[in-house]
Amino acid sequence: MSKLLRLRKWLTVADAAKYLSSLLDETVTEPDLLRLALDDYLVISVLFINGTVARHCAKVRPDEIEYVELPSLDGERLVRVPVGGRAWGDARGTFQASPRIVELAGVFDLPLCDGGRVDVEYRYHQLCGNAEVTRVTLDGLLVQNGQGELYELQASFRDNEFFKGKLKAPYVHPDNFHPAGGLPEDAILVFRAEELGKFAHSLGTDRHETTAEWSVSSASATATQDMAPNNQAADDLLSKRESTAELDCDGVLVTPNERNTLLLIIAALAQKAGIDPAHHKSASAISDLISLLGASVSSPTIRDKLNMIPAAVARREVVVGRKRTGK
Repeated sequence: MSKLLRLRKWLTVADAAKYLSSLLDETVTEPDLLRLALDDYLVISVLFINGTVARHCAKVRPDEIEYVELPSLDGERLVRVPVGGRAWGDARGTFQASPRIVELAGVFDLPLCDGGRVDVEYRYHQLCGNAEVTRVTLDGLLVQNGQGELYELQASFRDNEFFKGKLKAPYVHPDNFHPAGGLPEDAILVFRAEELGKFAHSLGTDRHETTAEWSVSSASATATQDMAPNNQAADDLLSKRESTAELDCDGVLVTPNERNTLLLIIAALAQKAGIDPAHHKSASAISDLISLLGASVSSPTIRDKLNMIPAAVARREVVVGRKRTGK
């Protein structure tokens, strides 16, 4: 089982519990893992299946933040509001959220502060059958990528039943969003494979599944020098597959054939919609269409994918031609 799991970049909480149970020769439950994360023994992560939106948070000096004074809600006093985005400070330093809305997809680490801790505590007590967690936070929810950059999750006023104003165009206009109070409903709590390996190794297990087995992670896909010899076959298979494949949002390797199929589907849909993938404005047009779905993909990202279509079509024509000629 461990060799197959080595092909994964992350594991659901349930799968992580099963793996550690076999590795440690004792029962590890889902609540156990969540408690370990809440007590800072494990770094827990979150998978955004359908993506989400956020603001990048830059580390700044306190004196770099500009403020403006505005009347309070009751009109009886003035309050200082940072210009450009919410600002806060903690043990890590002082941060300010950028006004620009960006899309996040895939796996991000979940610092257990503010909204992140509330979400994990809710899930933990739910699994334990304890009283429901009703505590809420107004401090937002942060996630962190593999390079340590922080992002503040956002929610659209469109989904707020109490919002009576009018949304601005385009959909990703900064004024259309506010700090999210929790994770999206379709987000999944996960553990990075590398993190599980480090934790098992820290417990002094003498089993052969150590950190070396988990060296290929979402943070780094470089091989380590201390890979166990009896896992060489799995290492060769992983290296061969990763040299020609990509990872989808579920951490599963996508082969070149699967990628070509997806590109052909995009080409067919674009043709049906009257969009020329080669036109310089096509990426922007598709980005606007995606925004109607409540998601966001940048024009440069779309352009990169559109540029891959001609090669995919050419490869499929070669394959079809070979089948027709019997070569």
